[in-house]
Amino acid sequence: TTVEVKHESPEDTQGVKLALTGEVPAQVLGQLSVARSRDALAGNGFQATLALEHRNLRHGFSARWEYASDGFRQLGFHDGFLPPRLVSSLSYNYTHPDWGNLGVAFARSDTRTSGKLSTYSLNYTTRVGVASSVAFSLTRVEGASRGTAVGVSFVAPLDGALTALGSATFRDGRHDGYA
Repeated sequence: TTVEVKHESPEDTQGVKLALTGEVPAQVLGQLSVARSRDALAGNGFQATLALEHRNLRHGFSARWEYASDGFRQLGFHDGFLPPRLVSSLSYNYTHPDWGNLGVAFARSDTRTSGKLSTYSLNYTTRVGVASSVAFSLTRVEGASRGTAVGVSFVAPLDGALTALGSATFRDGRHDGYA
């Protein structure tokens, strides 16, 4: 178990954070943190985070939940920046030595300025030949902003120091390509 205690006290914004990170049952890494802030303009604020993660050779998952009150402030952000009210995410990865890697993810953000956003993503990567790889991705965003993106990329080592890369992305009627 790791314990982190952090205190910041410049002129206008002060903060304190306590975080605990350690193994929970089933070889899962867990993190719990709480933070308080006091800002000259925003007043007192609170933030809490809970995260879980598990990885092995075939499977991996992560889950994260973070809440911040209206008055919570962090050093390094300008006075007008309001932290998201609630951010949550879930992801799962499956890796097969011959077939490649498949990943799915979901994230939701409830911001104070631009509303709620939900993001869904799916990706697949596989080896091509001895050392090259190709990756496909599909991402959908819904909520205050909407859109879908589809991408493909190819990576091939040319020699010990050079790598060739090509990628293409298609989103909402626009196309981007790089080589």
